[in-house]
Amino acid sequence: MKLEDYQFSPTLNKDIELREVITNIKDIINNGRYQMRVLDGYPTWTGEEGEAVFVSSGGVYRLYVYASNGWRYVAFT
Repeated sequence: MKLEDYQFSPTLNKDIELREVITNIKDIINNGRYQMRVLDGYPTWTGEEGEAVFVSSGGVYRLYVYASNGWRYVAFT
């Protein structure tokens, strides 16, 4: 699914914050703007519930998810 560009009325065009929100939503849907971070080591910070990162280091590949107050991972090749 791709969202097309929109032409706003002169009244709505003046609302810069609304235009920015709409542009950000369009970018996320069309371009996957917010991609998962790739690290070369274990995440060392306290994450937010549901936060995820991919770790690729020395042939080790893991998907880390912050859940239940700690980093949990699934390893794969």
